[in-house]
Amino acid sequence: MSAAEERSSATVTILGAGSLGTALAASLWRSGRRFRLWTIEEDVAASLRTYRENVKYLPGVKVPKDVGVETDLGAAMEDAGIVIFAVPSHAIREVAHRVSPFMPSDAIVVSAAKGLEREPLLRMSEVIAQELPEGPASRIVVIAGPSLAPEVGDGVPTGVDAAATDPGLARAVRMALAMKRFRFRIRRDVAGVEAGSAFKNLYAIGAGICDGLVLGYNTKAALLTKALQEMVLCAKTLGGKSSTVHGLSGLGDLIATASSPRSRNRTLGEHLGRGHKVVEITRGMVSVTEGVDAAYCAHELAARHNLRIPVAEMIYRILN
Repeated sequence: MSAAEERSSATVTILGAGSLGTALAASLWRSGRRFRLWTIEEDVAASLRTYRENVKYLPGVKVPKDVGVETDLGAAMEDAGIVIFAVPSHAIREVAHRVSPFMPSDAIVVSAAKGLEREPLLRMSEVIAQELPEGPASRIVVIAGPSLAPEVGDGVPTGVDAAATDPGLARAVRMALAMKRFRFRIRRDVAGVEAGSAFKNLYAIGAGICDGLVLGYNTKAALLTKALQEMVLCAKTLGGKSSTVHGLSGLGDLIATASSPRSRNRTLGEHLGRGHKVVEITRGMVSVTEGVDAAYCAHELAARHNLRIPVAEMIYRILN
């Protein structure tokens, strides 16, 4: 076994028991593989231990009894070979900082977070790398694609991009996590994968606004076509490639997030289109709508680099 293959056969620790983290634990567990799910929320941990279900964030999806549930970070990280960050983008730095003292020196780190840090517009892998020790910081793999948490949890066939500067690391993650109904495409373009998965959320809000205004499919199709062009422009500005944005983590994720009634960002936009205010809509939501931060980041990126992204700017203005 290579070193990467040995790490891929070790314990998988998922940081964050929101909808995505719970869905990954439910769908990617397999017999013989140790999985741990860490959460800071005692009520979520109690729900998972008692009912094997995350009643708060992902009701109806059963988590196998063999998946350990931890609120103690040190216990969750013991002997971890692969560590998946599945917390919202705004919490990535804090969680990475907290987990740093417990991070095994040979672990592979996987970022499943979608977004950018507002200041200074860093990608999630860059934020994580700044907080972790040198070894794990050099072994970060980014995964992104059309992966709505309820569908992942239900075992719906899903394909995502796995990107790393060292393709061997991405292959090790694929070896550890790939299932018959959960597949990975290996890429080197980390920036492109992260940019596509971040900015598609704000355009999903725009698609929802179209739905709320009952503008029809023609209007939404025109908006999303322009959105894809703007996503490419933003990705290139961050160092990504247009071909990556036209793949699973860009176009694929945009289609799913902009069309599904299960998409939080599209749902937020639909309520906006019906005349509701952002504060009214988000007051009763337990999950984060990443598109709000993505709109701010797109606005800032455009201002700093003189980008012309009128659809993103209009969505930003509506949100604010």
